[in-house]
This record gives sequence, C-alpha cells and structure tokens, in this order.
Amino acid sequence: LSLTTLGKVIAALSSKGKNTGTKKVSFYNRKIKNRKYGPSIPYRESKLTRLLQDSLGGNTRTCLICAVSPMEDNVNETISTLKFADRAKQVMVKVKANELDAADNALVQKLHKEVVHLRQVLNLRKKGKFEEIQLQLLKLQKENNKL
Repeated sequence: LSLTTLGKVIAALSSKGKNTGTKKVSFYNRKIKNRKYGPSIPYRESKLTRLLQDSLGGNTRTCLICAVSPMEDNVNETISTLKFADRAKQVMVKVKANELDAADNALVQKLHKEVVHLRQVLNLRKKGKFEEIQLQLLKLQKENNKL
C-alpha cells in the first residue's frame, strides 16, 4: 500500500510540473489534470509518503535510487520500476533558501545574547565567584522587569 501511494504521489508531482502536451496520459494523471484547483497530492494515504512529504514536494533536493533486476523472471517489476523512476525524474521542485522574518531574527539575536551571558555565568561559577553571579542575576532580573 505504501509503495502504491508513493507511486501516486510521484505521478501527481510529476504531472504538476509538466505540460499537458503529451498524447499518452494515464488514467490517474487525467483525473489530476481535470481538477479545478490543481492536483491534490495524496501524502496522507500512507505513513511512508507522510514521512517523505517534505523531501518529495518540499523545499529540498532529493535523490531517489531505484534497483532493477536483470533476471527474466523480474521483467515486469523492472519495467514498472523504470517507469516509476522516469516519473520521479520529472518532478520539479524549486529549491530556495529559507528566510527569517524580523521577529525570528530578533529572537535569534536575543537567544544568542542569552547564550553569551550563560557562558559568562558558567565561567564565573567555575572560578568560584558566586557573589558576582548573584549580583549579575539581580541586575538582569531588574532589566527583565523593566521590559
């Protein structure tokens, strides 16, 4: 079931990114292309596709390795795997760098200052200057109360 759903997800993602100019279209791709709001990607139909959701359709580069067999008994599986690999190759994901907004940037700066302060406190504690630590703590608590 999970591999079937993975095939559906790859088919949906590959049809999402390519033109409809091809003559040969599978039944599943036709169903997807006829939807009003574009393709619905069935990530939630299995645990495997749910776990791989960010890797398959998200903001990541993904490498997919497909194994085939040279044995004559496995011809149908090999052909199916190669078709799946071809569909997976057609999935286009636009990778872009994640950006922090102003609130996130301010939080990062605040946390960085806290880390620096905690390192200073740790160094003072190692030196045995416990009174200085208590004074700094009181000073910081007063600053926090003002904010």
